[in-house]
Amino acid sequence: MAYIGGRAPLFETRISGGRVCDGHGDLLADDVYLLDDGPRVLDCIEFDPRLRYVDVIADVAFLAMDLERLGAPELADVFLAAYQEAAGDHFPSTLVDFYWAARAVVRAEVACLRADQEQDLRPARSQAGAAGLLAMAQRHLQRARVLLVVVSGLPGTGKSALAAALGERMGWPVLRSDEIRRELVDPGHRGPLLAAELPGAYGAEVSARTYAALLERAGTALGLGQPVLVDATFAGPDSRGAVEELAARTTSELVVLDCRCPAQLAATRMRARLAAGTDVSGADESVARAMAATAAGQWAGALEVDTSGTLQHSVEQVLASGLLPPVPGPVAGPVAGPTAAAAGRSAGR
Repeated sequence: MAYIGGRAPLFETRISGGRVCDGHGDLLADDVYLLDDGPRVLDCIEFDPRLRYVDVIADVAFLAMDLERLGAPELADVFLAAYQEAAGDHFPSTLVDFYWAARAVVRAEVACLRADQEQDLRPARSQAGAAGLLAMAQRHLQRARVLLVVVSGLPGTGKSALAAALGERMGWPVLRSDEIRRELVDPGHRGPLLAAELPGAYGAEVSARTYAALLERAGTALGLGQPVLVDATFAGPDSRGAVEELAARTTSELVVLDCRCPAQLAATRMRARLAAGTDVSGADESVARAMAATAAGQWAGALEVDTSGTLQHSVEQVLASGLLPPVPGPVAGPVAGPTAAAAGRSAGR
C-alpha cells in the first residue's frame, strides 16, 4: 500500500495519458498464439470488466512475470523494452516491478487453490510453484521501493562524487544543491560559485530557498514513482526535518548516507576543486567551518560512509549495506520528462 499511497501523481498521469484501458486482465504466455498472419491474444477476463480495465503496464508486467516463471527472465526484459519502444510509453521501473509482484502473488494464490482442489501429484508441484512465485514477488517488491536517498556531509567529504556514482549505477536522477544554488543566485554562469564574489550565496536566506527548491523537485520525482538521490549537506535540524516530512508525505523510504573523511583530506579536496575551476561548488574552508559550527551532529539512522579511500570503495560500502535495492536491469530507466532532465549528475568531490 505504501507504493500506491504516495503515487497519486503517477497514476493520474497514467490515466490522463490514456494508459488505462480495457485490456486483457490475465495475460499469460499460454494466451499468446503466433500465427502465420500475426500474433493473436486470447482468453481475456470476460466475466468482470473491472478486472480488465487496468494500466497497460499491469498486462505487460503479467506476461513478463510469466516469462520469468517459465525460466526466461532475459526474454521478459526484451519484451518490456520492445513494448516501451513500440508504444512510446515512459514509466518508472518501479511501476513495472510493483505490478510484476502483484501479478506473481495472484498466480501464487491460483497455485494454492489448485493444490487444495487436486488429489494427485499436482498439489506438491503447485505448492512449489506458489513458493517460487512468492519469492519472485518479494524480489520485485524490493526493486519497486521508491527511495529518497540523501547523500549528506560537509564540503569536501565526497558526497557529490558518491551521489553521482550511485546515480549512474542505479539509473536514478541526482539533485544537487550546488547546482540549484547556482540557478538562484548566479544563473547562466559557469565555474565555481565563490562566496567571496557573491556575498550571501551560502547565507541562511539563499540556503533556505535552495533546500525548498531541492525538495520540491525531489517530491515531484517521488510522486511519479522515481527514486531520487539528493546531494546536499543537510547540516541543520530544519533541513533534516523537511526531508523527513517529504519522505512521510510521499510514503517514500528515506535512506541517509553521511559522508565522513578527515578534515585535512576534505580541505585538500576543496582546494584542488577550486584550483581546477571546473565544478559548480565554490565552498571553501571558511564555508565548511561555518557549516560545521551549526551542524546538528549525527543524523539518527544514517549510514556513515568512509569516503577517505577510493570512490569505488565508498560505492561498495553503500551497496553492501543492503539499503538500496538490487541494481535494476536494462528495462525502464528514470521517468522521462522535466524531473529527470533537471537532475544533474556531477562528479565533483
